Amino acid sequence: MGAPLTKEILEEHITRELSCWRKPPNPTPTLVALVQSKLIRPSEQKGYDSISCWSLKGRFSVSGMPVGGVCAYEEDELIRALHPGYYWRGPGTSPGVQLSLISSWPVEKVKAWAKSYLAPAGKYRIQPSDGVLRGTELSCHESDFPLPED
Repeated sequence: MGAPLTKEILEEHITRELSCWRKPPNPTPTLVALVQSKLIRPSEQKGYDSISCWSLKGRFSVSGMPVGGVCAYEEDELIRALHPGYYWRGPGTSPGVQLSLISSWPVEKVKAWAKSYLAPAGKYRIQPSDGVLRGTELSCHESDFPLPED
């Protein structure tokens, strides 16, 4: 069995995923870790536009940035089947694989934080959240990684 899940391990993982550097996100390990840490419950998911979101239980921060929510989507049907309750799929076009954290900080403060903690060449996005959770959204999207040409 591996090392116990600590806040430091979770923070390091989230920072790496949201740096969005060289590879698209893999949201499932983050969600599993948040469930194991009792910060989210799959049954309390709020879905919109096929994106699954949760308000965090209790206080949580990543390298000092407060985090109040998480949103994610996964395309892979096997991963979705292995994690029932994690991913909601509505009608229409898929939003694509993505992972987002929602912070209470304003956009400019999250941008300054990202310059200090995320990969400088990362493809992360920072914008006001337009989903079911309000705040500033820091996210990584698979769509920002072009498919290799044949």
